[in-house]
Amino acid sequence: MDSRLLASGVGTTGLGVAVLLGLAANGVVRQPASASEQTMPAEFLAIGIGFLLVVVGVLATFLAYVEPSMNG
Repeated sequence: MDSRLLASGVGTTGLGVAVLLGLAANGVVRQPASASEQTMPAEFLAIGIGFLLVVVGVLATFLAYVEPSMNG
């Protein structure tokens, strides 16, 4: 197990979750019907970055546990 990759994966996942929770607390995350009318492009970008951080963090955490196979 790669402890540095695990730490970066957990940290990135935590940062992504914190971004999404912060956006939800500020009312940026809305119902889909009203999202396109009321959400500014910067808010869409922030939501996308939050989801991207979560996905990258989960993948890094997963890869920290997977040992590479050296079967030719």
